[in-house]
Parts: sequence; C-alpha cells; structure tokens
Amino acid sequence: MEWDYFARVKEISGIVHIKQWREWRMSGIAFEFGDAIYDMDNRTMITSTKGVSKSGRDRGICKDVKGYWLDIVNSPYISHGLEVDSQHAFAESLFDVLNRGTGAEQYRHNAVEVAMYNLMDFMWEMEVSSFPMQLFVIGW
Repeated sequence: MEWDYFARVKEISGIVHIKQWREWRMSGIAFEFGDAIYDMDNRTMITSTKGVSKSGRDRGICKDVKGYWLDIVNSPYISHGLEVDSQHAFAESLFDVLNRGTGAEQYRHNAVEVAMYNLMDFMWEMEVSSFPMQLFVIGW
C-alpha cells in the first residue's frame, strides 16, 4: 500500500495525503465529513468469484471467494480531488505548497478539501444556472 503511494501516486498527485490514502486502502472510506462516525468499512466494491481451495481440508473444492477485485491504485480522489476547473480566486490557493524546496514540503489543503470545493462549486453553478428554468418555460 505504501509502495503504491510513493511510487505511483505521490509524484502525480501529491495533494493526496498519505494518511488519507492509507485510510482509504484499509477501510474503503475516502471522504470523511464533519463529526460523523465511520465505524463500518465501505463494502460497496467487494465482490465474489468462484475459486478453488489450494490447501487445507477443502483442497480442490470450488468455493465463492470474496475480495476487492477493482483497481486499487486509482483512488476515488481522482474524480474530483485533484483539479479545480473554476476560475475563482480561492481555487488557486487550494494547491499552495508549504516549505517548498526544504524536503518537508506539504500541501496546505488535501484532496478531500479540493473535492468538497468542487462539489460545492458544481452545486452553486446548478443553482444559479438558468438552463433548468428555460426547459420549464419551453415545456419539456
């Protein structure tokens, strides 16, 4: 898990913090909000497949094997947590790096905060957009 982060993720998207990455890989929970208590793992991506036992007293017997068969290198942070499309003045400050060039570089914000900004921006654009009202007036 840590090798995946440092070899593949950190250079491409350093805004994903190692603690968030580790929590997502261990529990399946990528985005935590507010004071909510997350006491159960996210099992939405667990699937099962047919497999054959290779050892033990069930050796050679076909059984259902549960596991996480999706691509675990691509985290859910990629969808909204790495870039900002809006042109607001606050959008650039989400990617500020503290202690640049010292070896202890760290982003001021993380991928969860960027994703929250993007989602709030999307909702704001839908609220102020006149497109749905035009459909209503036309009679769709």
